[in-house]
Amino acid sequence: MKSAVKGNLSAEVYMHAEFKRAFDQCKGFAELAEPGSLCTCVGASGAGKSELAKIIGPAIYGDSETWRDGERPYILVTADNPERGYFSPKELTHSILSALDDPFRASPLRLAENGMDNEFVEALRGGDVRRSRSTSEPVMRQVVEDIAPHKRLTLIIVDEANMLALTQRNRIPTDYLEGLRILGKKAGCRILLLGTVDLLLFGNYSAQLNRSEIRVHLNRMRCEDEKGKAEFAALVGKLANKWKVSAVATNKDIALMYDWTYGVPGEVDQRFKLAAIRCWGCSEQIGWADVRDCKPSKEEIERIRVEADIIQAVMDDVPLSVQQAKALKRRKRGQMNPRRVQVKASL
Repeated sequence: MKSAVKGNLSAEVYMHAEFKRAFDQCKGFAELAEPGSLCTCVGASGAGKSELAKIIGPAIYGDSETWRDGERPYILVTADNPERGYFSPKELTHSILSALDDPFRASPLRLAENGMDNEFVEALRGGDVRRSRSTSEPVMRQVVEDIAPHKRLTLIIVDEANMLALTQRNRIPTDYLEGLRILGKKAGCRILLLGTVDLLLFGNYSAQLNRSEIRVHLNRMRCEDEKGKAEFAALVGKLANKWKVSAVATNKDIALMYDWTYGVPGEVDQRFKLAAIRCWGCSEQIGWADVRDCKPSKEEIERIRVEADIIQAVMDDVPLSVQQAKALKRRKRGQMNPRRVQVKASL
């Protein structure tokens, strides 16, 4: 099955069966779950989580041109913190505020023009709330809770949510998840988290959190039947056209691509991208011989397969193999206690 979803993307998204299943489940969560509910959409690196994050909002709420003045029914943020080596909930809260016309940086006049409630604008005009990043996290969270109803915010989408595993000392990842759940409940929002296998390490800490969490598996493409093989061949053909590969893929080429990538769409795209880079300036066209020269190493193929199989086993509630258990244990990062390092200059 092939269909395309158009939102704010400049290109069409190839919606294979596994992608559509995850998309429909995330859409159902956004429309049916109670405020304060969490949904973790887990998939291997390259499975298409970021693409899903980009299209799910427009698919539910339409383009921004159709919204009422000042309305922001959903926001999309990324749980990264490039300035530090660990996750910062304050930075995530700041990203949420920025997507909501951050009152810490915007003038009251701009907020009024964007449809903010007059009482709230007046409170900002006479208050001491605008202190940018120096403001404490609790105050920033309170502002999110106050702004969300005025913006009619109902869904917060957090991409790269596996970064929540990069905890500081004396914190566990579910502290951050519980904080997001409480923020969503007070703000009247649902929280959709998208990430890799690290999201599966957050379970079994809080019964209350487990009851409010819904898991969705964005699975790889599978060539276990003729329909799956046809879908994968269609994806290879689409990406070959995108990267202007001269020849049509043979069945052998498609089979090799599946063996290399284990049906992970992002890995397929990566093979073509590497071939295009290597051929840049020295060849007018990319051939399948160039693509074959960019096959991944055995270690890389093993990494792709192990990650996808671990997610499949956990989602299916199947005991992990010894190899999978060791691989999952290696992914558990130690708690971090960042500190400044004094460097003395030598003359």
